[in-house]
Amino acid sequence: MLPARGIGVLFGRVNRYLRADMDRHRITEVVGASRIFETLHQAPQEPGTV
Repeated sequence: MLPARGIGVLFGRVNRYLRADMDRHRITEVVGASRIFETLHQAPQEPGTV
């Protein structure tokens, strides 16, 4: 839905417990693992870079 509209979602500051919850609830599958980051510094700083 969102990608078809040109909207992307990134998650930053995702610790291992939150990531486990995201995996269990299939959020990682929907959003994409490449859009989930452990720290804000790992996340792309410019829009459209992921």
